Amino acid sequence: MMEMADGEDLTIEKQQFRRILASIRDPRLWEEFSSFAYEEMALQDGRKRKPVITLAPKIKSYFKTPTWESIRSRCFWLICLMILQSFSGIILQQYSDMLNEHIIIAMFVTTLVGSGGNAGNQSGSLVITALSTGELLPRTSNIARLLKKELPSALIISSIMAATFFFRVFLASDDFQAGMALSFSMFFIIFISIQLGALTPILLGVLGIDVASAAAPLLATCMDLVGITVACLVCSSFLPPKSHVTPPMAGIPITIED
Repeated sequence: MMEMADGEDLTIEKQQFRRILASIRDPRLWEEFSSFAYEEMALQDGRKRKPVITLAPKIKSYFKTPTWESIRSRCFWLICLMILQSFSGIILQQYSDMLNEHIIIAMFVTTLVGSGGNAGNQSGSLVITALSTGELLPRTSNIARLLKKELPSALIISSIMAATFFFRVFLASDDFQAGMALSFSMFFIIFISIQLGALTPILLGVLGIDVASAAAPLLATCMDLVGITVACLVCSSFLPPKSHVTPPMAGIPITIED
């Protein structure tokens, strides 16, 4: 087995152990093998402690991966997500009247979608880093633990982003109602994006899907759909179509005297 030297340092057998882990593709088998090795190392060292060897089970070597295999994997996800993202056009078409009547929404919809994508990618990158270092393992039992950490952060970040965005919209349009509609949209988009960004990598790992090639484009597509859908739903509830607003003098008969 592996020997421990100089406290927390491992011998050269660490490299051999990492190569063994890299050859295991099944997440459950990887977890069982690594847990067993950690226990053996702790027993040999004479005390219990946290494992010091970390390695993501689904990360492949960039230069050793054949070009055609890389192209096939990347194109598959890009084509699937392109088709999925095309549904955003259907959503915009359903709310085309509202967008035409309230130009301020069309002006800032890209900001909403982009901010959601940034928030999702930010939390996703943190989780991917935790997976790659072995701090977080791709298993369903870690989902509740992940949500417990991300929920408070999501609430605070969403509130700060919404408040900031309200002043940005109000300064640009001097429209309080539009500012409220877009700021509420920002709140929900950021909140959902942070949760999806954190959960997507670990769910892909549980399903045995390559996190490196699928997580980022999947998050981007999901954030676009979520951002557009939430923005249209929230803004339509705050800003009804102008054609539905009754004119002040409507219904009052007008008589013309000779």
